[in-house]
Amino acid sequence: MAQLPELPQPGVEVIQEIRTVSPTIAAPTLAPCVMGVCKQIIEVLDEDGAVNADALVSGPAVATAPNVQASYSVNSDTLQVSVDGGPLQEFTFSGTDPLTAQQVASQINAEEPTGFSAYDYEDIAGHHLQLRTTSSGETKTITIVGGTALTALGWSSMVGYTYYGLGNYTNPFRPRAFPIPVASSTNSTSMRSRFVSSWTSAQRFVKSFTASRS
Repeated sequence: MAQLPELPQPGVEVIQEIRTVSPTIAAPTLAPCVMGVCKQIIEVLDEDGAVNADALVSGPAVATAPNVQASYSVNSDTLQVSVDGGPLQEFTFSGTDPLTAQQVASQINAEEPTGFSAYDYEDIAGHHLQLRTTSSGETKTITIVGGTALTALGWSSMVGYTYYGLGNYTNPFRPRAFPIPVASSTNSTSMRSRFVSSWTSAQRFVKSFTASRS
């Protein structure tokens, strides 16, 4: 049998080009919000539409000193606080300045404070002294009463300030109504009059414009 002639293969040319690419890496700018490990999901409302008793949460009163421990030169200084409106509690610090937040907290706890404990709290700025009530609820309070250590801790402008605990959905945000801004009390009436006059003029303009279009 005669063999069929083979067709010549078509010419194939492979070209490989290698390029070096420098990608632009974009880092996220949003700060992460870490709430904690979720072990159970509980509905806020039960099947009847009422608040689920198992979902009710409360928190202690927490007072965090604004300044970080680098400024805690509090040797021989005092801190005075009141918890839940109770009697004054005073603590005197000692040691080589500056003390650490842990040292300050340990000296407070060594005095066995009533109704609260002290902690070394760390955030992005550094270590702070933090006071926390031992029980939770909206009736729990910590009031900064006084003492010579307030400046170092950052509480000098907060004498008499009270930190409150968190209750079970009973701390609603209360919006405030903002008055019409005035330069002084002497011209408040005239500014309100001009505001009312301008608003009335605007209403008349809308009415006339609507009538002309109809």
